[in-house]
Amino acid sequence: MKGSDGLVSFNHPGTGRLRFADFRYRPAMAGRVVGLEVFNKREDYLFKDTDRGGESPIVQCLDAGWRVGLLGVTDEHGPDWGGPEGKGRAGLYVDECSRQGVAEALAARRAFASRVKGLRVDAALTSLAGAGRPRARMGTALPHAGGGVRVEIDVDRGAAWWGRPMSVQALRPGRPLPRLAAEVEVRLPRPDEPVLAFELDLDPAEGSWMVLRVSDPSEPPDPRAPAEYAGLGWAVAYTSPFWLDRPPAAEV
Repeated sequence: MKGSDGLVSFNHPGTGRLRFADFRYRPAMAGRVVGLEVFNKREDYLFKDTDRGGESPIVQCLDAGWRVGLLGVTDEHGPDWGGPEGKGRAGLYVDECSRQGVAEALAARRAFASRVKGLRVDAALTSLAGAGRPRARMGTALPHAGGGVRVEIDVDRGAAWWGRPMSVQALRPGRPLPRLAAEVEVRLPRPDEPVLAFELDLDPAEGSWMVLRVSDPSEPPDPRAPAEYAGLGWAVAYTSPFWLDRPPAAEV
């Protein structure tokens, strides 16, 4: 890809002093800026600088108006690429295994961030109040004027993780960290069991986005995590955001 076909990601956000000019939104770039790293090497960038009075890069970026998928990267500089556990990884849902297929999936925000080998995550959101109950996959917009939604999240890492206790959180706009709109304790299902699901109320007036975070309560939390996050353990994955768009007038 070259020229105007290029795709852009906000890499290790917050490491640089200017933090991409505080994620200043540029409408002309909106279609080409497709990613935000939330895992880089072993760091969870949800908490970047929040222990020093700064805002979470996730909050700052999404509140600025960017509609980006969330990614993890190993940012490898050595010979052990793909080897060590605990480093960031990006999961993509591609239609074909090619450069074009990867680019198309990134542009469509069909992505999730992980730092566990072999982990698969996908999610969907259904409006329970809208006409026809519209449904959206992670990385896309849901027509939703307010009220209840059904959250479905598919988390799988094979037989070794069947029945494993985990925590799923719904993150909404807040300062300096996202607000925890819901925290659900789950056990990862077997393939013949229903996908994980729960319901909550979402008001677009309280912010235009929601991200799902999956964590392992048995593992130590990030040392920067405040009390409401510390009890949730170690993050293993983030879905790409859902955006809440106002439905057409006839459907409201």
